[in-house]
Amino acid sequence: MSEPGALLATARSAVGRRRWADAHAAYTAVGDLSLLSADDLAAFADCAWWLCRVDESVALGTRAFGAFLRAGRPRSAATAALGVAVNQLMRGEDVAGSGWLGRAAELLADEPECVEQGYLTYLLEVECAFGDPDREAVLAAARRVRELGRRLGDATLVASGLLGEGRVLVRQGHVREGMARFDEAMVSVVSGEVLPEWAGNIYCHLMSASYELADLRRAWSWVRATSRWLETLPLAATYPGMCRVHRAQVLQVAGDWERSEAEAARACTELEGVAVLPAAEGHYLLGELARMRGRRAAAEESYRRAHHLGRDPQPGLALLRLGQGRAGTAAASIRSALLAETVDPLSLDPPSILVESASA
Repeated sequence: MSEPGALLATARSAVGRRRWADAHAAYTAVGDLSLLSADDLAAFADCAWWLCRVDESVALGTRAFGAFLRAGRPRSAATAALGVAVNQLMRGEDVAGSGWLGRAAELLADEPECVEQGYLTYLLEVECAFGDPDREAVLAAARRVRELGRRLGDATLVASGLLGEGRVLVRQGHVREGMARFDEAMVSVVSGEVLPEWAGNIYCHLMSASYELADLRRAWSWVRATSRWLETLPLAATYPGMCRVHRAQVLQVAGDWERSEAEAARACTELEGVAVLPAAEGHYLLGELARMRGRRAAAEESYRRAHHLGRDPQPGLALLRLGQGRAGTAAASIRSALLAETVDPLSLDPPSILVESASA
C-alpha cells in the first residue's frame, strides 16, 4: 500500500496535468481527509466535479471552505464558496447556491482588488442579472469584469466580461456587435486561455445565441472548433453533454432529425443530476423531434420532463395540443406563456451553467 505522502504527490501531479480521474483515485486512496491540506481538498472537489460526482464535490468544497478559513485565507475560502455555489445552482438548488454566493461576498468585501471579486461580480451582476430590465447596468458590470481581468492579467475574467457584453448587446438588438464579442471570447476558449471550468458557460451562451438567431454558419463553426478543443481535455460527461445538446439543436434545424435525436437523448443521460437546465433543454428538443415526427405520446412525455426540470415547454406543447385538435387549449397555453415572459424580441434563455440560476 502506498504511503499517504506518495499518494498526495501522485494526486497533485495528476491535477497539474488535468488528469482528474487519476487525481481522484489517488486522493481517495489516501483515505483520511484530515491528511489533506485546504488546497488538496479544493483540488479533490474539482476532480469530483469533472467526474460528475456532484454531491461529493459539494461536500469536499464545503470542507475546503472551512479549511481555508481556519488557515486565514479568505480569498481562497471565497473561491471555494463560489465553487459550491455554482455546483448547487447548476442543479437548480437556488436557495443554497445564493447562500454560498453571500458567503463569498462577505469574505471579499474588505479585500483589495482581486480576481476573486471579478468572478463574484460576474456571477451576481452579470450571469444572474441577464433577465433584469436594467440592461445598461448589466452591460456596465460586464465591462467592469472585462477591465478587471485585463488589469490583473486574468484571461478567464476578460472572456467572461466579453460574454456578458455580447449577451446584452444582442438583447438590445446590436446583433453584429454582440456576436463579435462572443466570437472574441470563444477564441480565448479554444486557445486554452480560459479556465476549463468556466469555458463551458461561454460556449453555452454563444451556441444559444446562434441557435436563437438561426445563425447556423456560426453555430457549426464553433461546434467543430469546440469538438477539437474538447479532445484536448480528459473530461467525463459534463462538457461533452452540454456540447451535445447544442449539436443536437443545430442538427435539428439542419433537418438531420435522426442524429439530432440520438445526440439529445445521450445528452439527457449524461447531464441528469449534474446540470439541470441543459438536461431540460435536451428533453424539450426530444419533445420537438417526437412531435414533428408524429409521436405524440413520446412528445408529451418529453415536454413533461423538460417542464419538471425547469424548461418552459412552450411553444412545442401548444403545437402538440393544436395537432391533437385542442385549439382552445393551445391558444390558452400560449397566452399564459406570453403573459409570463418579459417582452423581448431577442429573448435568449440559454442552458448555460447557471441561469440561469442564477445555466453546461
